[in-house]
Amino acid sequence: MWGCGIRNDPPAAFVAHIGLYYTAMHKAGLILLGALALAACDDPVSDVGLELLEEGAQPTTHRIEPAVFESDRLNDITGGVTRVLAGRVEDPLFGTVAVNGYVDFAGSWPAINESTITEMELQLKPDYVYGDTAASITLGLHALTESWTAIGAHADMTLPVADEVTKFSFLPTDTLITALLPETWKDAHSETIRSQEFETLFHGFSLKTLSAEAVVGFATEGSQMLIRTEGDSVAYRMSLTFSNIVRETNPVPSDGLLSVQDGAGPSVRLNFDIEEFKELPLNGAMVRVFADTVATQNVPAGFARPVANRLQLLKITAPDDPPTLLAVATLTPDADYRFQGAALRSFFQNALLGLESYTHLELRPPYQEHSLSSIYIREGSAGNGGPEAVLVLSR
Repeated sequence: MWGCGIRNDPPAAFVAHIGLYYTAMHKAGLILLGALALAACDDPVSDVGLELLEEGAQPTTHRIEPAVFESDRLNDITGGVTRVLAGRVEDPLFGTVAVNGYVDFAGSWPAINESTITEMELQLKPDYVYGDTAASITLGLHALTESWTAIGAHADMTLPVADEVTKFSFLPTDTLITALLPETWKDAHSETIRSQEFETLFHGFSLKTLSAEAVVGFATEGSQMLIRTEGDSVAYRMSLTFSNIVRETNPVPSDGLLSVQDGAGPSVRLNFDIEEFKELPLNGAMVRVFADTVATQNVPAGFARPVANRLQLLKITAPDDPPTLLAVATLTPDADYRFQGAALRSFFQNALLGLESYTHLELRPPYQEHSLSSIYIREGSAGNGGPEAVLVLSR
């Protein structure tokens, strides 16, 4: 019985680190760790964890404030994900953002279907909304003129388009959005649509924002180009996505808070000065940042501002190099993000040994979730509601 007054089983972080060593030779060490756990029951950093300590080693916990903690530009990866965005939103706190989406389709025409094409329809499945949920959105549909690559495409990429094919309007709350392609376009492209080389000959569409007070996301699953023939239909699935995101105005500064927003940015740049602990053995590590969810959810009536529920902590080595993922954290009921794990612990241990080469760390939402979701992160001092690295070291 570990006796924190909450539950009878030992804290999971301690079990993970010491379970393999539960033998008679180590009972004395376990007693020491149990005492440490009891002392830390009311401390939210107690789940940082301790490795099995060498005999005589004294663990000490250090809360370290960032030497750098500031907003940074984010040129997000917005291609090759399972959602495409389109629209424009004027957020009274997080600024104005405009988005044009780009999509392509894949499929093959059944050889046995020789019927005449009667209709072509674009079907889009909404799965995300940011902004005024009651105002109509109008998008213009343009055919793309060149082949393109979605994987790894950044938000500032642009693609060439032809003249407008059609335009369509909808509400952000609609469950399925359809756009019937004009007869003239259908007749001009029927041969391409039916070709076995369709995926090479056809390059997709752009979803150009004409008027909007919200940004809507469309899921690849459930979105398609539907081709109707006499008595049958063929569906080409949405296969490629890319969102071109332009920040028109910056977030409104808020005292003691930093804005973080997926897709459009900003992100947060941070660094910790751990020189005074150089070469000390590391037993556990956690980076903890605090959110202001009340301020983040301060929205006008009928305005949706999704919260960034997950953040990544990344190691940046050079502007053009891919970042290294150190940890992912989910927003807790205590309104904080707690970054932990083997990769983060290894990073700090290598940094203590002088073996890490990097410029800074970055805090941002995972690009795979592809949204404009946002969160306010608190500034301040370590141990007092501000960002901190918690290191458990042996001396």
